[in-house]
Amino acid sequence: MPNIKIDPTKLSEEHSILLGKLLSKAEKEQYFSTSNAYPVIIDEIEYQVKLKYPIYKENEKNSRILIKEIGSGGEGKVYLAETVILNEEKAIFKEDSQHQRVVKIHRPEYILTLGETIEKATENTAESKFKSIAEISAVYNPLHTKGSVVYEQLSNSKDYFYNNIMHLIAGKTLADVIKDKKKLTTAMRFAISRKLLEATKELHDRGIIHTDIKSQNIIVDLDFQTHTVKSLKIIDLDTAAMENKGVLMEKTPQYTYPKIEYDADKRGMDIYAAAISLLQVWGVPGDKVRTPEDVYETTIRFVSIQCNKFAK
Repeated sequence: MPNIKIDPTKLSEEHSILLGKLLSKAEKEQYFSTSNAYPVIIDEIEYQVKLKYPIYKENEKNSRILIKEIGSGGEGKVYLAETVILNEEKAIFKEDSQHQRVVKIHRPEYILTLGETIEKATENTAESKFKSIAEISAVYNPLHTKGSVVYEQLSNSKDYFYNNIMHLIAGKTLADVIKDKKKLTTAMRFAISRKLLEATKELHDRGIIHTDIKSQNIIVDLDFQTHTVKSLKIIDLDTAAMENKGVLMEKTPQYTYPKIEYDADKRGMDIYAAAISLLQVWGVPGDKVRTPEDVYETTIRFVSIQCNKFAK
């Protein structure tokens, strides 16, 4: 029984046929890990195929190769993903630098409810969470997700179990920009402030509460030669919720709205978190950004006014 190791980014004719056969027989949304060998039969010969990179079958024509981990957090990992397309049961690697994708793979324990086991989450919570993300993505997604939010129980691993395929966007997180030695000009700070408030208002205009706005979830593309901000994106809608759906909980204590339990207008939690993020942009150290509770109303009122003013 021949053992074959395949690099999906460098396919020989033989490997193209083997990988094509493997993917063509796979079910939609099936995941192939690097830790397992997969049987492929060609001309009555059974091959054991191992992969250099994990592959996720998105649909009947396209599969995603997770070639590089580019981010990791409490809820999952983000990979740069290239594409393999199927053409008459042959796999063809298709690199597209103009439309690169990232795949976010989520940990099941991240979405457990109180007293729930991972097994129970697999049956209930994950599907419910998927529907929530799909609903939000259908309304608005700053990452321009193509509608390919997919839910799956991975066939070979219980470590991760549903994926989100998104466009790769240019820039760095605002947290990294703040840490960078390059100095933000006053004009750039104003531009970041305006764009963040506009993005927050855009979410709220569509009835979406993000619940986890913070510098790590804001990506900015800066041009230090012209001192301009090319773009600003709020990312990570996994914890977001429609404004009229149930109880909302914030995820990062440092950015938590002091009176979330008492305020009927839940947009305040996002506005407050945006204000805390902007304090960092304007030079307040990260460990000093917690606004005292007795002045939070002034902060919220000021930022709310600016949010509406800038978006006009």
